[in-house]
Amino acid sequence: MIPPVANANLFAYEENGRFYFSDTGEWVPGFKPATELSDALSRINTGERLACIEEYAVETPWHEMLHGMTGIQATQIPTRMFLLLKAY
Repeated sequence: MIPPVANANLFAYEENGRFYFSDTGEWVPGFKPATELSDALSRINTGERLACIEEYAVETPWHEMLHGMTGIQATQIPTRMFLLLKAY
């Protein structure tokens, strides 16, 4: 199970080496980071190709690690980018 974020205003975050992901579709309609990441890991395990949005979910932990290493926190989610990713 992928731990959910405790703060509804957060999309995803890393703390002390542990990742937390939102599973609400409120940030970007139809995109639930925890669900997409879980689906991606299942597909990787069975050798299936990933959808673009699942690839993005797999990249999210690295993105969050960079926030943790730099101390720079995001202030808003780039909704247009997510909607473009979802279109594929």
